[in-house]
This record gives sequence, C-alpha cells and structure tokens, in this order.
Amino acid sequence: MCVEERTKRPFAVLYAENHSISAKTMKLALEQSGDFVIVVAEDGLRAWTLYNQHDFDLCLIDVHMPGLNGTDLGAKIREVNSIIPIVYISVDAHVETKIAGFEIGGADDYIEKPVDLPLLIYKMKALIGRAVTQAGIGRQVAFDKYTYNPMTYSIVYNNKTFHLNQKEATVLNKLIMQMNKTVTKEELIILAFKRPDKRSIRPIILKLISCFMDSDYVKIRTIRGVGYSLEVPRDMIRYF
Repeated sequence: MCVEERTKRPFAVLYAENHSISAKTMKLALEQSGDFVIVVAEDGLRAWTLYNQHDFDLCLIDVHMPGLNGTDLGAKIREVNSIIPIVYISVDAHVETKIAGFEIGGADDYIEKPVDLPLLIYKMKALIGRAVTQAGIGRQVAFDKYTYNPMTYSIVYNNKTFHLNQKEATVLNKLIMQMNKTVTKEELIILAFKRPDKRSIRPIILKLISCFMDSDYVKIRTIRGVGYSLEVPRDMIRYF
C-alpha cells in the first residue's frame, strides 16, 4: 500500500471521544475533507473493542475518558501494534499528561484543543504515510503461528521454515501491507516483474498459499476477476 493508492479511498480512523458533541463535530469536519472515514467510540473500552474488530489506519484518542482512559487505551493498542499512528487530542495542557501520552500511551503526537483542523489533517496523513512505509520495510510480522521476516524472505511456522524468492517476498509484502484488503493482479504483476507483463502471477500466489495451508485462520483468497487478499483475524496480527 502506498499513500498515492490510498487517496482513492478514505483512511479509516478510530476516534475515541466521550463528549458526543465534540465527537460529532470532529467526525463531520474530518470526513468533509474527503480523506477519512471516522469510527467513533464513546469510551476507551468501546474503542478497544472496535480496534480489535476492524482495520484502522490511525487512532485519534481523547486523553480523559471514563472506564479505560486514553493513555491506557493507547498502551493496549501499542502492545499489539508498534506501527499504527496514535494521536492524542485533549484540553489538558499539562506537561506531565503529555509525557504520559508518549511514555505510557505510545503517542506519535499530542495535540491540544481547540484543534487547528488543517494542521491536524496534515499531521494525520503524514503519520499514516510514515506507518505505511514502516510496515513494508524491515518489519517482522506475526499472525496465527506464523512469523514473516521480510529481510530474510522467510516464513517460520512452528519449527518449519518456508524460504521465498525475491518475487514471492515482494508479492507477500504487498499483501501484508494491505492485509484484509484486495490487491489487484495488475499491481502484483508490476511489483513482481517491474513492468506490466503477460506472465501470470498465479504460480507465485500458489506458492504463498501453500505456506499457509496449515492454518485455519490465515488465508490468501482469490477475488475473482480482481486480485487477491491476505485475510487474517485482526487480533492475531503482531508487528515487531
């Protein structure tokens, strides 16, 4: 996934905010930009549930919420995903609160209310772009009982290691970067062969499918007439 490709559809943002009026106002403003789809959670516990049910590109979190507060929510998210951008927004301007956001809550940014909307949008898009790059370069990712190392082109499952060639690893990287989303055959062909090519991507896909045959949860699906999708339950994904 690259930022240029994602401009064709909005980024998915989890927004945790217990003040309903503030949540509605921010949701409307961000969605009117055309860059985002905002999913609002009224408290930290609901946000955590939604996070584990959906794929988000960024988390926008108010600091002070009942039940599970913002920094604790961010800490839980950061435990399972070291890449996703976390941005805190709050009226709390205390230095101690800001430091806690970074040290405990895994913040990428902390923005005081009232929010400068154009600046917030710019920061959100920049952070998402950076996360996309990090996800595809030198990051190990685990799902179910598999661990994939893009640096060594290898997949480890229990005590078994699958070795990929460069084309296979390139295709798998793309599927991982757009996990649970469809990647077109044309995109994968250009990535694998460095240009539009009449050769089929199917042999590469079949090799990757064979690597995940022992899993009941990790599957590469064929989207007929379109492309392929690496499907993994959200709560099984871990980045290192």
